[in-house]
Amino acid sequence: MDSLLTLNFGAFGLHLLLLVALIAYYYIKTPKKTSVTLFKNKTSSFEGDDACDKCNCWPEKGLTSDMEIDLFWLTAAFTAVTALAHLAYATDGFGTGFYLKSIKNGSNPLRWLEYGVSASCMAVILAVLSGIRLRNYIIIIFLATFAQMLQGYNIEASVA
Repeated sequence: MDSLLTLNFGAFGLHLLLLVALIAYYYIKTPKKTSVTLFKNKTSSFEGDDACDKCNCWPEKGLTSDMEIDLFWLTAAFTAVTALAHLAYATDGFGTGFYLKSIKNGSNPLRWLEYGVSASCMAVILAVLSGIRLRNYIIIIFLATFAQMLQGYNIEASVA
């Protein structure tokens, strides 16, 4: 089990290095803009809205600007969450013994929570880059991906 903690500490170091490199690159390169504007319908409903099907980055008639999502900080967030998760694994649940006890029982709930956050962030990034600009769709993509990752824990816990 000590080798598992050591490997997780190494993974923490690599993710932390990636996060530092990502932030350093951002500040050295200083891009003009890394955020993307999301839109909502005036009625905020899903009915009769085909703007998302066109995969167009420009707002369609009838849509109003609602918020922006910064892809750089979203990328940094999922990298930081993964680094923090590996730190929790390497320190055996920050000294609580939870991680090794869970592993001995055949499941790892922290892993699925980390997957839920990081995979949801990645799915949102991919959705925005593929042209989806409607706020409600982005929220649903995040929540559906998170729920799907939690189902992984349900399956793992039922088999363990």
